[in-house]
Amino acid sequence: MVQYYPDTTKRFDTTLDAPPQEEVRSVHLTQSEKSSSWNKMMLYMEEHPMPEEKAHAEYQKMPSKRSPLVVGLVAVLALVILGILSASQYSLPGSPLHFLKTNINEPIRTGISALTGTQSEWDQRRALHRLYEAEMLFKKQRLDEGTATTLVAQFHDAQKPLLASEKASATPRIENYKNEVLGYYNRFQEKITEGGNLGLPIFIAGVKDAIGKIDVVLNKRSGVGSMAKSTANAAIEIGVSLSKKIFAAQETMQITVSARNTGTADQRFDFRTGCQSKYWIDTKEFGSEFCTQALTSFTLPPNTSRQWSFMAQAPKNPGNHTVTGEVIDYGNASIDIEVRK
Repeated sequence: MVQYYPDTTKRFDTTLDAPPQEEVRSVHLTQSEKSSSWNKMMLYMEEHPMPEEKAHAEYQKMPSKRSPLVVGLVAVLALVILGILSASQYSLPGSPLHFLKTNINEPIRTGISALTGTQSEWDQRRALHRLYEAEMLFKKQRLDEGTATTLVAQFHDAQKPLLASEKASATPRIENYKNEVLGYYNRFQEKITEGGNLGLPIFIAGVKDAIGKIDVVLNKRSGVGSMAKSTANAAIEIGVSLSKKIFAAQETMQITVSARNTGTADQRFDFRTGCQSKYWIDTKEFGSEFCTQALTSFTLPPNTSRQWSFMAQAPKNPGNHTVTGEVIDYGNASIDIEVRK
């Protein structure tokens, strides 16, 4: 029986004395009592199931103690990944971050540029960045043969989309791109005598080959070039091309000589010295002044070609002149140019 007194706020049981706190703590259910209680609870839940919709709603209302932690960890992880990808933009070949740069960052940017209509701009930047990386490695004395070979392959792959563009508006961009590549090429040539970078000759050869490919594309776009059948083999086609047909007096010209296998079988080319190609401007011969005295050769599979590029000066005298390119002992082709004051 519980009684309340008007003169006090105390409440007490007049029939039972509260047991000491220590005795309450010592009271425990036996194992059989626990099992019996559990079975009764489960039986009750089976006989009175909660509707599925209500159960789901009740579950959704339950606060998740882990969700803030999970969200926080995901956010931190995302920031770390973004930080690493951002840092990889400045990495050079040989760094672990450079793999992320060329295999994650750049493909993502390629996709974005395709969606935003800036594909050609990005293709040009990506190709030129390989040359920039080579220049930085050269300054750090880290341009070894293996790195140079890898960079050359990446450079050629990077410029393929730019050169493959069929848009007429791409021609000025390709011409601008060629001028920038020539700038790198000339700087590399100036450093060829410096030691400490065993991969530099490999890289220079790769850039020179890339310039030849650029010229082929520009020649196709402008129609400037000449092809002739080889005097040694009808399946071999010799070509010569320039970026344009009109030059200023003593303007720098790039002459590209090519050999193409138009047949269905491999064609082997054998040479008596290290010089495989040369050119003439009118009747004056160039390109074979310094030849190593060693036998050289190469093989062209069907429908493939090889190119040789030469930097030359246009004649001093205004008027019409003839440029002839030759693959030594295999034939030549000629093209006329005009020199203006």
